[in-house]
Amino acid sequence: MSKLLTQKPAEVIFQSNGWYILQGSCNQRLAHPHTNGLCVRGTPKPGAKPKKGFQDFSYLVKIPELDKYIPLDDHVQLDSTELVNAALYGLHQMLINKSVVVYCTAGRSRSLAVAILMIMMITLETFDVVYDRVKRIKKSKNTRIGINKKIQRVLQGMGPEDVLGYRNLKIPESNETVNQLVSKIGKLNF
Repeated sequence: MSKLLTQKPAEVIFQSNGWYILQGSCNQRLAHPHTNGLCVRGTPKPGAKPKKGFQDFSYLVKIPELDKYIPLDDHVQLDSTELVNAALYGLHQMLINKSVVVYCTAGRSRSLAVAILMIMMITLETFDVVYDRVKRIKKSKNTRIGINKKIQRVLQGMGPEDVLGYRNLKIPESNETVNQLVSKIGKLNF
């Protein structure tokens, strides 16, 4: 467990007017004990052998009173509904105290995809624009990323009209829509 405590914090990939989206691996979650989190946890591919020396610590770092757990398997055929649902729960967690740590086991694919979709919903930018910006942030921090190609295709297939439509969706466990959250964030300045 001591190795977990030495990990660097999750990176801020969106900030505007005091609102933040941080993203990283499950062990980076520990650096943010007072921030709400969204654990995007997958399950192993059927028949897959565990990687040597790899251990999933997400069950150890989840903070029950602050974190929401969303299952999202990137080894099956995903549709946009699962990603949008996960992003809405991430926005709910962000709504609670203006920031959220979106994390998964390695912090390279599932949580990054959900965090990017959250940013797309807020900024109405395309996947490619947001992904390029996040890649620059991650590269400056020497962090490796690589969203699963299946997930990338789903996100790239979301046109501006789709993302604009997501703005009218109700955020789970709240009485607000994505549009109302964006109004609280105010003028975007990132």
